[in-house]
Amino acid sequence: MGYEGAAAAVVPLNETGRATAEPLAILSPDAAAHFWIDQVAPVPGGYLAAGREYKSGKGRAAAFYVPADLSAAGRMMLYESARWSSKFLTQCAFDGNTGLAVFGHSISDSRSSGYVRQLTAQGKPTAAPKSFPSGVKLSSHYRIVPLTGTGRYAAAWLSGYLNGYVQVLGAKGSPIGSPQPVAEADYTINLDSFGMAWDQSSSTLTVVYSMLRTEPEYKYELWAVFYKIE
Repeated sequence: MGYEGAAAAVVPLNETGRATAEPLAILSPDAAAHFWIDQVAPVPGGYLAAGREYKSGKGRAAAFYVPADLSAAGRMMLYESARWSSKFLTQCAFDGNTGLAVFGHSISDSRSSGYVRQLTAQGKPTAAPKSFPSGVKLSSHYRIVPLTGTGRYAAAWLSGYLNGYVQVLGAKGSPIGSPQPVAEADYTINLDSFGMAWDQSSSTLTVVYSMLRTEPEYKYELWAVFYKIE
């Protein structure tokens, strides 16, 4: 589990959710910067603490490899060099010995820049970032999961503050097929509370998200969508 205290940290938990060792601090090599954990992703032989390194109010996507025994964190790996004032969460997924990271930032109320980047088993970037989602002017709230057993991934995002989409990606981050709508039109979607899970046995991707209904009354609703991916 990763969390924020005096510093970002990860801690091992047993099957009842209790900590079994002292927390391991995840620190930027720059003493004037702070690393913020967005996700702890399982990778071969350990975990990847993925997130954003902030300095002077601006952040950039980065991650640390942590061995399974949580003995010490590796060096910070940067997924982008420049820092931005409106960073999105850094999200990673792994299938076997490779993985993908999705991240980005807001440029204005009508434009954003998102990226997908291929990773090694320990979270090191192996190729230049690609635009994600391709051809979309305004996107945010990226999520990604491995479609284990297929060599592919499923990534989702919020588009234009109103519409949500999910897209199958290849092992190198290239889109496969067309984006599929999660929800559109009548709702404002809060994809910050958005999750996905893949069931290999039934080839089913479950997408769960919250929606803010404004008519006939103001309330949040929890919805789920199921996709068969062959």
